[in-house]
Amino acid sequence: MKTHLMTTKFMETLRRLNACSEAVVWVRGFDTPQEAWDSCRDPNWMIWFLEGTRHPLAAECSAAIKVLYYDADDDADDDAAAEGTLLAACSEKIRELVPVIYTEMHVPLPLTGMNPGKGEI
Repeated sequence: MKTHLMTTKFMETLRRLNACSEAVVWVRGFDTPQEAWDSCRDPNWMIWFLEGTRHPLAAECSAAIKVLYYDADDDADDDAAAEGTLLAACSEKIRELVPVIYTEMHVPLPLTGMNPGKGEI
């Protein structure tokens, strides 16, 4: 059984962002927010989290993903394997731009009513 170091504050952040139940269940399978970030293969979830937490690189990540999608072969829409490869490439690009998502030293910008300086995120 996992030790579940996933912080209560991180789970509260997901709830405040109105994360879907599928995402909350998926995140609970990891010990830390960073482990979940490193394992995520859905760029839409990643962008959603960055935008919701007002991360300063959210717009840059979103733009990079659009470029990858536009540059992709149009056949990817009809080919599940190609689509999976594209999604993985998008996820990796986001991780290149934002390698560390949630630690004591680096936290997303605060949500309303939360103060990262006081360890509330």
